[in-house]
Amino acid sequence: MRGTWLYWPEDTGFSLGSDGRSCEPNACTRNNGGCQHVCDLRSGRVSCSCHGGYRLGADGTSCEDIDECSELSPCSQLCTNTPGSYVCHCRPHHRLSGDDRTCHSVYTVLVDKCLDGNGGCEHMCTASESGVQCSCHPGYRLGDDQRSCQDEDECSGGAHRCQHQCDNIPGSYRCSCAVGYLLLDGQRCQGEFEGEQCCRDMDECSVQNGGCEHDCSNTAGSYRCSCREGYQLEVDQHSCSSDCPLGYTGHQCREHCPLGTFGEGCNQLCLCQNGGTCHHVTGHCSCPPGVSGERCEEGCPAGRFGQNCEKRCPVGCPRNRCNRYSGYCECPPGYFGPQCAETCPWGTFGVNCQSKCDCHRPHTIRCDAETGQCICRPGHSGEKCRELCPTGTFGAGCAERCSNCPSGKCHHTSGECVKSTDTGNNEDNSLGNGIEQSKRPKRTGFFGRVCASKCPEGYHGRHCAEVCLCYNGGRCDAVSGACLCPPGYMGQLCQHVCPQGQYGQDCRSACVRTPCDPVSGRYPCPAGRAGPGCELSCPAGRYGPGCARRCRCPAGVNCDPVEGHCLCGPDRLGTRCQTTNEFYVLRSATLGEPREDL
Repeated sequence: MRGTWLYWPEDTGFSLGSDGRSCEPNACTRNNGGCQHVCDLRSGRVSCSCHGGYRLGADGTSCEDIDECSELSPCSQLCTNTPGSYVCHCRPHHRLSGDDRTCHSVYTVLVDKCLDGNGGCEHMCTASESGVQCSCHPGYRLGDDQRSCQDEDECSGGAHRCQHQCDNIPGSYRCSCAVGYLLLDGQRCQGEFEGEQCCRDMDECSVQNGGCEHDCSNTAGSYRCSCREGYQLEVDQHSCSSDCPLGYTGHQCREHCPLGTFGEGCNQLCLCQNGGTCHHVTGHCSCPPGVSGERCEEGCPAGRFGQNCEKRCPVGCPRNRCNRYSGYCECPPGYFGPQCAETCPWGTFGVNCQSKCDCHRPHTIRCDAETGQCICRPGHSGEKCRELCPTGTFGAGCAERCSNCPSGKCHHTSGECVKSTDTGNNEDNSLGNGIEQSKRPKRTGFFGRVCASKCPEGYHGRHCAEVCLCYNGGRCDAVSGACLCPPGYMGQLCQHVCPQGQYGQDCRSACVRTPCDPVSGRYPCPAGRAGPGCELSCPAGRYGPGCARRCRCPAGVNCDPVEGHCLCGPDRLGTRCQTTNEFYVLRSATLGEPREDL
């Protein structure tokens, strides 16, 4: 026996070493080497594999069931996946052949030799007149008996194309990567490897920043955390700490927190809305003009709407106000329309004309478009215009007093004296039977005993009993009742704004440039421009649409012609240049750079 080595692998706990002489501990004998199914030793290292119908999990030890039905589609008709295998089924009027995969119609005339025990084939059977021919699924080879199928070990045979590591599984093989790398999915890679065989570096920084508080840098197979200027990396190699006081940052802690942050390490986010800025130490919000609230959440500045008040209101909105969400003009009570130029229709009043008037219409001229107050016809009174003028009074608003009437009574509309036996309160606007026909007034557009008083504003016709129905500030002729429209309006009742391209009295003038203001004819220039054709830039001290607004900056400091914010020199900070830029002053004093204020 001299010079001869014997090797018993069974149950010894050892295996023959790669030198063919020494014996090494067999790790597979303890807990199956950590493998769920099969444990093999290769070059002294444990290699796990799985039984047929399973694939090796991502951890390299566990085995996962392969859903052959969805991945291989082995059945000709219906397939049900089972642990480690699958079962084929057939539709009605079909039966399963001997290969347990193929379905044949029960009406088939020819007898398929493969139907009987799959022709003796382990995997696939093909019938012909000469007999049957067996074949195997991919990853297997036909045995010497031409019936059975044996697994091909692609890993040991060199048939694999894995870049890092190859693991054989029944019928195939699986590629895996070293720690810190991911297996590619269908992408080409460098060299002769491609597709799912390629290993790619895992970018840990792409998932929750790698757990780094500040900056994450990916490296080959790993990653590294780092901190911004003025911070240092903590012992955990992920967190960052700052030695600067609250609200300050930078290498020498001289800089305020960046815009939108405050507090320790500038790690807290400002919650100010609508253009508000927060204090770099406390986070307290400073709101722009027209905005209020703890977080500047209430309202936008005049002329602005939308998120952070970034959008401009349409040109022509009253008081330059529009809905801060939709941008529609916010009309004052009694008006409506895109530019609030239309008066509320009869019977409505208030904001957006949404309220209904509660007046006795036969005795009512109109209700006030702003307040809803009933405006009574001459000779009528009361909250809803249901009553006649009290005895001794007449006319519009019952403001006139009967004069020199023996009975002390007069007609509630005309003021003509009536006999004591007549009430003077006839609803048909007649003067009553007690008035002589010769004394009735005949001058249209006037009233009074001798028809010497002209109709009050808003009335016309005989006895001034007719109500003017002119809109948008139009005045009516006391005799005919015809409406005289103000500039910018037209129509029988002045109910229409001048059409685009026209403006002025009766809309007779043509705009030089459209669209133009229907009253003045001026073109609504955008912010920062002025002049008849908006050809001029805003002069110093003015800004906004048509340069109509005055800058609110210190003497000698100009403002942005569009937004109006002050254009500070390098030595000043703040919305109105009210704060000294200490860093610039210190730098100028240290480096001897010229200062603009010297």
